[in-house]
Amino acid sequence: MGKTYQHRVDVLFTVSLFGVFAVCALMLVITGAGIYQKNVESLTANFTVRTSLNYVAEKVRQNDSEDAIFITEKDGVQALVLEQPIGDDTYQTWLYHSNGVLCELFAKKGEQLNLETGQEILKLHSFSMKENSGLLVFTAADENGNKESIKLYPRCG
Repeated sequence: MGKTYQHRVDVLFTVSLFGVFAVCALMLVITGAGIYQKNVESLTANFTVRTSLNYVAEKVRQNDSEDAIFITEKDGVQALVLEQPIGDDTYQTWLYHSNGVLCELFAKKGEQLNLETGQEILKLHSFSMKENSGLLVFTAADENGNKESIKLYPRCG
């Protein structure tokens, strides 16, 4: 009876130890999955906001020439207009926020524009732009309230 009892205790201890190990491993996996999900959400939010600001900044840098960059309003929508000569004509790139999306529209200067036909770039909750003595300030925000700004001072004014 003594050996059988000791054998049962050994088996019970081993099974209990395995059970504790399995529960700890499961809790570790669940905790890690939660942390991973929060990190992915944060990275996605930062990606959207920062990418939109970097996109606009690069467009401004590409078109940095005298009197080629200005902010205007069309149909109640604020837009950044970038002008560039191509051949004998001048073309405009319009960057604006409409219906929760940052959009781009490319057209010949003077043509009738329909902002609904612009190419969708990124979904954003809000996107604003200001110009103060040549300094351009762009602010973007996503659905989670993450907000960032960038300030640009075009060299050619």
